[in-house]
Amino acid sequence: MRRRLTALTLIFSFLSQLLLPATSDAVYVAKKLTKEAAFSKSLSRGWIYSEADYDKDTGIRGRIVGAIEASPTAVWELYFRANDWNQYKMPSLKDSVALSPAFIKEFQDAKPKSAKEFYKLLGNRHFDQDEERKPGKVWESYSLQFYDLPWPVDNKWFVIKHTHDETRTKEGLFSSKFTLIGGNIKAYDGEILLKPFQEDSNRTEMDYQAIANSGYQIPKFLLVWGVHQMMPRVIKAIRKYLVKTGKGKQSAEEDASHY
Repeated sequence: MRRRLTALTLIFSFLSQLLLPATSDAVYVAKKLTKEAAFSKSLSRGWIYSEADYDKDTGIRGRIVGAIEASPTAVWELYFRANDWNQYKMPSLKDSVALSPAFIKEFQDAKPKSAKEFYKLLGNRHFDQDEERKPGKVWESYSLQFYDLPWPVDNKWFVIKHTHDETRTKEGLFSSKFTLIGGNIKAYDGEILLKPFQEDSNRTEMDYQAIANSGYQIPKFLLVWGVHQMMPRVIKAIRKYLVKTGKGKQSAEEDASHY
């Protein structure tokens, strides 16, 4: 029972990197939109497209696509700075920190088996991802996410490698792939793509997908339901934070709860 609770909490707590607390106006679209014009029109109304599928070997795959009323540059700078993720008010996220390549080597040599061992290894060191950034190029960074989950569920912590691509920023195109380096989960890999929405440089179309595997077996329908419930809040979190910081405008969100 404890393993099932752990797996369920994982789906609802960390499948996405930027979750918001549950709200009554959660926006998601589970139906597949095949016509490009209809798809674009729906996104412009604030709808968020989501899809999910499950494989017993690889885990649950989720994908979301949505429009954000801010430039791709503004969304990008929010995304890659892991030290700032604590400000987004994600449920159960206790800590998010940027890590250096030198520390990752220490981490891989030491192989900490718990969050306590990880923090002991980290000590009081602080790393800035801007020091690793290479504007206009492909560059790498690393980060930790630590989730303090309620009893009786085990806390979850994991270290991720990010491969960022800023080679097409003049076109407003940004992308980043991430993969699991270590922690107490089995898999967490994915990609984020940003581009101007409807060729408007002040608006962003965000395409985010991830595969997560806690190592536990639970019913497929629960996993799929969890993705459609939670992953759209990634985009909702970004929208709200950008509005709060004055870097974005309020989206024309409409109740699109078609499940």
